[in-house]
This record gives sequence, C-alpha cells and structure tokens, in this order.
Amino acid sequence: TSIKDADDLYDAFKNSKKTGLNISIEQDITIDSTDTYFRAGDRSATKAKINGNGHTITVEGTADGKLGDKTTLLFDEFKEVEISNLNIVYNLTIALSSKSGNLYVGGLVGSASDTISNCETIFNYVLDLDFKTDSYGFHDYAFGGIVGYSNNSIIENCKSTYKVDYTGCYLGGVVGYAKSSTIKNSDADTTITTSDLEEAYIGGVV
Repeated sequence: TSIKDADDLYDAFKNSKKTGLNISIEQDITIDSTDTYFRAGDRSATKAKINGNGHTITVEGTADGKLGDKTTLLFDEFKEVEISNLNIVYNLTIALSSKSGNLYVGGLVGSASDTISNCETIFNYVLDLDFKTDSYGFHDYAFGGIVGYSNNSIIENCKSTYKVDYTGCYLGGVVGYAKSSTIKNSDADTTITTSDLEEAYIGGVV
C-alpha cells in the first residue's frame, strides 16, 4: 500500500487487522498531533512491513503528555515487523509518565520483534519522562530512541538524537530494554538530565 499522507497511514492501520500491514512511504509526510491518526488510530499490528524509502515523517503540534489516547509516539506495538529506511522527526514537546498508560515507548515503535534497519529519529524538543515507581514497579517501564522494548530483534544502522529530563525506568539511546536481541552499527546522540540515580538504568545504546 502506498502512503502519501496521514489519512493513508490511518487507513492502512485500520485495514491491517484483516490484511496485515504492508506499506511503502512514497513522500515526506507531516502529521499534526491532533490529526485523526493520533486521535482515533490503532497504531499496532501483529505483522507489519514498512519501507520508508528514505522519507521523513514529521510530527508537529502540542502533545500535552500524549499523542492521542495512548502514551505512544508514531507506532505502538509490532510482534513481527520489518521496518527500513524511515526517518522520524518530532517537532513538539512530549511529556510521558507512569500514570499515562503504555509501559514501553520508542521514538520509532513502542515494542517490536524482528528487524529494524536504516532508521533515524530526531526529537527537536526536550523529552520529559517521569516513570516513578508505582504498582507496576519501575522495572516495567522503558524508553528507547528507536524502540522501547526489543524482543528477539535485529536492529542495525539506526540512530536517535534526543535530550531528556528523566526519572525512573530503563532508558537507552537506541533501545530501552532488549531481550534476545542484536544491535549493530547503531548509536545515539543524547543529553540526559536526572535527579534520581537510584531508580535509573541508563545505557548509551541499550
């Protein structure tokens, strides 16, 4: 399916429950944080193949702690996924907390299994992450510049750039928390500010 704007992306996810998600980004796209894609879209799929073709998806607006009704960024959860050649730029202030919902948040995808290659995320405003211990325990929260939680995945040739004011949870420049995963030729340019090192698991890459 060819994707040329936010409506195409919304429709692709809507139809993915029946057909799976197989999309090709055909041009640079800008999505406002108040767009239907964020307000009503289910940004998850069991099986997905996304080819960015080197294009950039830019998210603009004011998030006020959430993008839509979920604490996720562009994509939420993919169980079997192949994402390649996609760039994501966030031109808005984003604040996430343990009270907001999702456990795993990533600049590209919240949680994923399989292959992600040649992708880049850029956050042009400081992230505010407040994942203090609650009923789940802070170990259950993870933020990564590319993927929040990577399970049995290969991530290669990826990069993330962000600044963050951070409390609690796992924090990684590329992946927040990785299980049975391989990360190759990937790096991050991050600036981290935290006032609570006792609840901090921080890695330059993972």
